[in-house]
Amino acid sequence: SNSLSSDFIHRLIIKLETSPLSCDLLLTLFDSALKSYRRSSICEPFPTDFYDQREKDFSKAEFFLSLIHSVDDFRQTKNLESLPFRSLYLLDWIVCGFDIRQTTLEKFSLHWPVGVKRLAGYLPNHVFEIFPSDQQQQKFELLSRTYGTMFGFHGSSLENWHSILRNGLNMRFAKKNVSLYGDGLYFCPDPSVAANFIEMRTSWAYSKLGSRLGCLAVFEIIKHPKVLQSSEDSLLVGKEPYIIVQNNEHIMLRYLLVYNSDDLPFSVEHSQVRPRLLTKNGMLLLILLIYVFVLVLLAFPRSSFFNRAKFLFTPPQ
Repeated sequence: SNSLSSDFIHRLIIKLETSPLSCDLLLTLFDSALKSYRRSSICEPFPTDFYDQREKDFSKAEFFLSLIHSVDDFRQTKNLESLPFRSLYLLDWIVCGFDIRQTTLEKFSLHWPVGVKRLAGYLPNHVFEIFPSDQQQQKFELLSRTYGTMFGFHGSSLENWHSILRNGLNMRFAKKNVSLYGDGLYFCPDPSVAANFIEMRTSWAYSKLGSRLGCLAVFEIIKHPKVLQSSEDSLLVGKEPYIIVQNNEHIMLRYLLVYNSDDLPFSVEHSQVRPRLLTKNGMLLLILLIYVFVLVLLAFPRSSFFNRAKFLFTPPQ
C-alpha cells in the first residue's frame, strides 16, 4: 500500500502542477455524475475499488471524494500524504486516467477558424483540449484521409460529461429519443443551436472554475457518406443544418468549452432556433394521409355499406 501510495503521489504531483484546472474539471464532472439522480447509468466508468460486490458504492465514493479539497491544496506532497489511501486512489483514478489540458481559443482557431468566429456571443470562460489515445487517433486519421472532416458543436448536461469524455456519446440514448431527423447523434456548426442543450449544474464544492457550470463540446466529424446533413429545404427554421451521425467511429471529441453561470454570455433558458414539428418526409406523409382521407370521403357515398345504412336509418314515408 505504501509503494502504491508513492506511485499515486508521484503521478498526481506532476498532473496537478502541469494542469491544475484540468484536474479541477475532471473532479467536477465526476462529482456531478456521482450526485445525479441518474448516477446508476451515467456515473460510468466507476472506480473498481468502490464496488460492493457487483454494486457501485456511491456513498463510499461520495465520502472519500469529500475529503479531497481544493486542487491547489494537493500540489504539495505533504498534503497528498495526509489523505486516506482510498481518497488518494480516487483522486488518481479521476485525474490521471484521462488526458485533457487547458488551452486557448487561439489554439482552437488553428483547427477551426470559422468555428471561433461563430462563437462570438458564446465565448467560454475556459477551453480544454482533449487528447485521444494513439490507437483512437490513428484509426480516425485513416478515415479522415479517405473522406475529409468537418466540425460541429454538441451541448449536454454537465452530469453527462464524465461518461462522454471517457466512453464517447452513447448511440443507445440517441435511439431512445424522438429526434427531428431520426435516430443519431446530433451536431451543429452553429453554437446558438447546440447551446440550447447545455444544462448548467452546481460544480464541485472546491472548484475554481465557478459555482455553476455548463459544457459545449467541439467534435471533429468524418464526412462519410452515411453522415447526414439536414438541408435548407428540410423545414428547419434557421439557416444552419444539423449534422447527424450514426456511428461513433465517425466522430472525435476535440475541445470542451466550459461556461460559468456567474458570467454567462448567453441564455440557456430560451431556445433561439425553433424547429418545426415536421421534416420534409413528415410533410409528404401528412399530405399523403390527407389525400387518402379525401378519397375515402368521396368514395363512401357510393359504397354498398353507405346505401344499406341510408336505407336502415331513413324513416318510412
